[in-house]
Parts: sequence; C-alpha cells; structure tokens
Amino acid sequence: MAEVIESSFEENRKAFLSFLKFTKGLAQTTCYNYNSDLGMWNRWLIDAKLDWRNCTPTDVEQFVAQLSHDGVGAHTVARKISCLATFYKWGKRNNVVQEDPIYQIEKPKRPRRMPVWLEVEEQAELMRATRNYDDIPENVFGRSREFSIGVRQRYELLFELFQKSALAKRWG
Repeated sequence: MAEVIESSFEENRKAFLSFLKFTKGLAQTTCYNYNSDLGMWNRWLIDAKLDWRNCTPTDVEQFVAQLSHDGVGAHTVARKISCLATFYKWGKRNNVVQEDPIYQIEKPKRPRRMPVWLEVEEQAELMRATRNYDDIPENVFGRSREFSIGVRQRYELLFELFQKSALAKRWG
C-alpha cells in the first residue's frame, strides 16, 4: 500500500479543484460549486471534531442527515455526495487518503419531477406572443430588426417542436 502524503485539507482542496478545471476541463460553475461543497464538508468535520483523511461511511451519512435536517434539497445533497465521491476518489489515487468513505454509502434517491404542461389556452397565448413582431425594437444590442425577427422565428419553431413532442408523449 502506498504511503499517505500528509498535507492540509486546503492544500488538497486547491489541488483537487485545479485537477477538475485544468485536467478534467469542468466548467467554472461546477468547480465553484464543488469548492463550496468541500468547504461545507470541512466545516462540518471541524464541528464534529473529525479528521477528513480518516472519515467513515457513517460520518458521511451523518453529514447527509444534517443537510437533510437543515432543509437542503435532494438534488443539492446528491451533488454534494458526488463532489465528495470525486474528491475522495482523487485523494485515493493521489495517496492523500487511504480509504474512500463515499464508496460504501447509500446515496439518497432524487425525487422524480412531474412534467409541467401548458394548458391549450396558455399554449395559444404563447404562440400569439412569439408570432407578434410588433414588439421587437429597432435596435437590440446593436442588432437589426430583421436579425431579431429571425431569432423570434427560431424560438417560434422551437416552441412548436416542443409542443408537438409534448403532445406525442402525452397522448402516446
């Protein structure tokens, strides 16, 4: 077994985020969210008087329970777990930690969302709005009126495609 390299959480968080951004090419927003998630995890560990290098699956489950108790939504909790899983997998590969505490935990199920359908009257109103070219100004961000009408026509077409697709799914 490889020897674990001793370093601070902050040093490893920065190295991990650099890996995500420059090696994996993740979006800046994703890196920002992961940075926030890791900061929240570190604060929770400090409050619980736990060492981040020796966490157990039970510790992670307690963290998740605390998040749920605090009213954090299931999708956000799932992202935080995904962040920790990626972090500890990276840490294990780089000899920062010996064990991955996320590997064994049961991940919470994300609730399925019900699709939102526009009623027939709402669909007709939206179609009227997209087909109304009278409200398009002459100059929007340096673009000509003709350019803006072309954009509006593309939105109109996209809406019609969505509408037809939704109807096909709705009625089989």
